[in-house]
Amino acid sequence: MSTVAIVLCAGSGARMRGEVADKTLAPLAGRPVFLHSLQALAEAGVDDAFLLVYRDDEQRVALAEALAAHREFFPFSERVRFVPGGARRQDSVTNALAHVPAEAKTVLVHDAARPLVSVRALKLLLAALATDPAASLARPVTDTLREVESATAGTRHARLRTVDRSQLFAMETPQGFRTELLRQAHAEAARQGWDVTDDTSVVTACGHGVTLVSNPDPNPKLTTPADFAWCEFLLGKSQNHG
Repeated sequence: MSTVAIVLCAGSGARMRGEVADKTLAPLAGRPVFLHSLQALAEAGVDDAFLLVYRDDEQRVALAEALAAHREFFPFSERVRFVPGGARRQDSVTNALAHVPAEAKTVLVHDAARPLVSVRALKLLLAALATDPAASLARPVTDTLREVESATAGTRHARLRTVDRSQLFAMETPQGFRTELLRQAHAEAARQGWDVTDDTSVVTACGHGVTLVSNPDPNPKLTTPADFAWCEFLLGKSQNHG
């Protein structure tokens, strides 16, 4: 066994404003959101084991039922193991790491809310992990960025400072690591009481570098209801050109 995929499905989806009951299980182009990621991971060669991190028992049952109902898209349901999530994202990853087999050399951590991750991007990430202990999909920031220095009413009449974007990247998932490195980093985060937003934050806080893999394909995150229409459009465009 070389690589295990941790797929995070336990997010609350609060910014869906109640319009989507569970964005991980919501239909997208004919199948549940989380299955898009599993299918891409399997096609890229990451099919040793999949750890699905769930929010509660109701969601765990629904995830299992969806796997059984869509075997034509993902025929590796016997390699899926369910892991209960934690209060925070980093707690969910820590829980999952406890279930990663000792023989797994590397681990990918992916948010199921990014269902468009491509096989091409995954292969680039895996190629980086073949030589480097930590790597993540990322995207160079291309927008003009301004920092608000002061404002009289919210952002009205704000004084702005231009932020140099030349060294800024927007982080995506999956993020990949040598398994023992990520285990040690999360253990240190627990000891120190750190509150972090993703796994590269944990690793860099421990003094390790991370290789950034520029993603050549769209990899948006489902955050608001409008994002579903955008992802449907991108999937349709990809299929029409594929």
